[in-house]
Amino acid sequence: MIGLVEREEGNAVGNDLLSIGRLAKMASVSVDTVRYYNDIGVLEPAYVSGESGYRYYTAAQVILLEKIKELKAFGFSLNEIKKMLILDEGKLNASFQKRYWELLKEKERLQETIALLAEKINKP
Repeated sequence: MIGLVEREEGNAVGNDLLSIGRLAKMASVSVDTVRYYNDIGVLEPAYVSGESGYRYYTAAQVILLEKIKELKAFGFSLNEIKKMLILDEGKLNASFQKRYWELLKEKERLQETIALLAEKINKP
């Protein structure tokens, strides 16, 4: 690790590493969310203190967490996101296109349902 200058319970901790709380705050998510993402293998810490078990993350992982949030907003499951994080740009773009068409189909279905409900509401 670069810049290992601080010490945490006898273990070197880089001054360029972020605590789980700091990462969560920077990405506007809860600490529990970061822990859960670690537990399911979506976002693993860059370093875990041997004695305390504290998790530390890099600044690049803030960007990765933002990407995870964006993919969730697009409606991808965490299982899908886990797989998507290792895809090259071409395959990632294909996943986006597939999701786009799925959402368009869902939009059409919802519009049909809304129209049917409107008819029911407007019947005397």
